[in-house]
Amino acid sequence: MGLNFIQQHTQLAERKAAAATLQRVLSKEHGADDLPLYVDGMDNAVSFAFGALPERLVIVRDGVV
Repeated sequence: MGLNFIQQHTQLAERKAAAATLQRVLSKEHGADDLPLYVDGMDNAVSFAFGALPERLVIVRDGVV
């Protein structure tokens, strides 16, 4: 299945929909049903707090992103 290109989000609903797509792909392709997924607000406060610009914060668990 894989992820298709996702346009820059302009609303939180779009960002949540993209996260839901990612969660479905992770579940289907990697069996990651219990993987918590968090969505930053449109102000990108978490990204700014962790200095993750232009990258995003990711979690690595047992060597898997």
